Amino acid sequence: MLPTINADGYVSLFIRQEVNSATSETQFDAPVISTREAETQVLVKDGQTVVLGGLRERQHEVSKSGIPLLSAIPLVGGLFGFEERRTTETELFLFITPMVLPDDESAEAAAARALEAAQRAGVKLDKREPERP
Repeated sequence: MLPTINADGYVSLFIRQEVNSATSETQFDAPVISTREAETQVLVKDGQTVVLGGLRERQHEVSKSGIPLLSAIPLVGGLFGFEERRTTETELFLFITPMVLPDDESAEAAAARALEAAQRAGVKLDKREPERP
């Protein structure tokens, strides 16, 4: 994400989303990685939320099991085996609310609010102090 703050309080965002996931397929003894990506540019007023969506994925999986040899017999093999078909669908939505923070005090207050909201939501956070450059 690359933000640019305009003088009139709008924030221009260049956003690139990428989602990688391992599939049930394999090649060369390694899982095949599915990659979905999208790029867009939006203009949002400071404090307003923009919602981006559309990175969809549908995976079809077929798994077979059964009694060895017997399940492979043509015509009657189905009596000795089982085939399961599964379809999984996912869609990514990204909610972005840019906030222009004019000074250090505003940044610290925003960080404290975000920390409190995360703790209320039950997110466990690492208590270590960040390293200073």
